[in-house]
Amino acid sequence: PDLSSHPIWLESPWRIHPLQSRTLVPASGTIEFSPMMKLPLVQSMLPLLLACSLVSCSTPSGTAGFRAPNFRSAPGAQLQLEDLSTQRYARELRVIYGQREQTDDGWEPNATQDVLGVEFELRSLSSGVSFEAGYLKADSDETQAIGGGPSIASLDAEVGEIYLGVRKSFGETASFRPYLGTGISLQVADIEVAPVGAAVSGRDESTGLYVRAGGVWYFGRFHTGFDFRALFLSELDFNIDDLDGDYLQAAWVFGFSL
Repeated sequence: PDLSSHPIWLESPWRIHPLQSRTLVPASGTIEFSPMMKLPLVQSMLPLLLACSLVSCSTPSGTAGFRAPNFRSAPGAQLQLEDLSTQRYARELRVIYGQREQTDDGWEPNATQDVLGVEFELRSLSSGVSFEAGYLKADSDETQAIGGGPSIASLDAEVGEIYLGVRKSFGETASFRPYLGTGISLQVADIEVAPVGAAVSGRDESTGLYVRAGGVWYFGRFHTGFDFRALFLSELDFNIDDLDGDYLQAAWVFGFSL
């Protein structure tokens, strides 16, 4: 049959030679049909076979070897995320309430003092190391008989303290977290002795070193715990007397995360 007007032949790079119906003429040379190709059934199937051949040839040869792109995070991106996670910090504010005992007997009868303070902590969540800063105020107001007689003297003591230090917490993901800390403290102390008809006072400043240990329970944003603290190497020179500012202190802490 005459296939020269068939749509597949019109779009195909192969053409039936107009003079030789049994010859396919490609761009490079000729191909002779075998005798079997002259059978009507075979000739009727040629358009279908050529169509399949054209579709197969139009498929890119690299399709079989196509590989989906790798969408996994690059090592640099993963490292950047890890770096960001190690820079997270916890900021906490807490109130401290307790008592301290002055180790120098010269503080009697004001050796036992009530303590109230506030503290700020900035802690690294990756290492558990903290920077801490706070203010404590301790005071005591006592009376004492003079010389065993009826005369009464009022003795007042007040100590303000600013401190800076570092702390190491353990068990960052646990509900209970013990800690150890140390730092430097600046004390400003005032004492006043007021016997009948007169009053004598003194004021001095001193620096010292403190160590502390304790533990905190965390409940969401809030926490509470206990704190033990000792100050040493503090010396106060009053007009009345020279006293050491060293003490031992026990307190409760109550706070929340900022």
